[in-house]
Amino acid sequence: MKSNIKASKKAHISLHLTNVLGRGAKNVIYPFLVNFLQKNFFEIDYLYLSKHSDTLEFSNLIKRKKLFFYKRYLSNIFSRFFEIILFKPKKNSDYFIVLGDIPISHHKNQIIFLHSTLIVQSIKDHNLFLKFKYLILRLLFSYNSKYIKLIFVQTQVMKSLLLTKYPNLNVEVLPPPCLDIYRKNKSLIVKKKYNKRSKLVGFYPASYYHHKMHHYLAAINFQQLPIKKIILSINPENNPNPDTELIECLGDLSNKETLKNYLTSDFLLFLSCSESYGLPLIEAMTLNIPIICPDLPYCWELCLDQAIYFEPSNFSRSIPKSIIELKNKLIIGWRPDYSLCLKHISRDWDVYSTNVASKIFKLKDLE
Repeated sequence: MKSNIKASKKAHISLHLTNVLGRGAKNVIYPFLVNFLQKNFFEIDYLYLSKHSDTLEFSNLIKRKKLFFYKRYLSNIFSRFFEIILFKPKKNSDYFIVLGDIPISHHKNQIIFLHSTLIVQSIKDHNLFLKFKYLILRLLFSYNSKYIKLIFVQTQVMKSLLLTKYPNLNVEVLPPPCLDIYRKNKSLIVKKKYNKRSKLVGFYPASYYHHKMHHYLAAINFQQLPIKKIILSINPENNPNPDTELIECLGDLSNKETLKNYLTSDFLLFLSCSESYGLPLIEAMTLNIPIICPDLPYCWELCLDQAIYFEPSNFSRSIPKSIIELKNKLIIGWRPDYSLCLKHISRDWDVYSTNVASKIFKLKDLE
């Protein structure tokens, strides 16, 4: 895609990536940065990384002299706390892009990519440690919100929640696409025929965090359902229901392995109830795979009426009911039609990164 963006003088930006952790975050941030930096719209001052293995792969995107590694000596939560309040950039760039939810103290003109809903959602159902952690992060976000020039979120639902609590923020909605590996291989999906004896394979590619709700599976008797197996991308020792042989835990999966499991699965079983987006939903829609997911506003915004929804407050009964509903629909030849859903998602990473750059240039024009 050729961009019509022009700038008389390049703005200087720095990018802060020390809190990019997990498969989902990397699958959004890495392809975005590859396209964003290749466009050469801006002069890059520094790329700030941690020495965590999750972010080291980003170091090949830019000249080494523009890399700065943040060394963490404490646990992640305490390191983040001190980093947010004490971090001093090596140079005051025109814009400071934070790809990690919480703005940094003492730096104006920050552009935040917000992926976590815990800044705005209720935390009453979490344990004491997580309540403490999220309370601290909320306080930091609230205090440092005065440094935010622009904030990107992924859904209108998230924008509404954010503006309810912080009405003065400048918020833009930009839904990112999934990786090209899914878009380019959607033709590999085999259309199956189902009958009453068919058993289904479910797939849930998500890291093992409390808010991913793997523990929902502990309360479900899969032997009484038309299930061949449920595949999880977590380590076997974290199996939420080890008493059944129908749950298969494969550990952390590469994107090629994730695609392979999508191609051999009958549906995506998406359990997370605390997402601002849910990248597996976009992956499944791109591949035209049926989806079972929570009956929540962000899921409805993304999947419209093409998913099968379960009630999170009654998950032990609602998930089995949804699986049976899906099986009955598949028997009569039903397939989801995600064409309207995908119209609202950026077509590819070139489009997405160009839209991000356009929003930043508008900021410059308003100054």
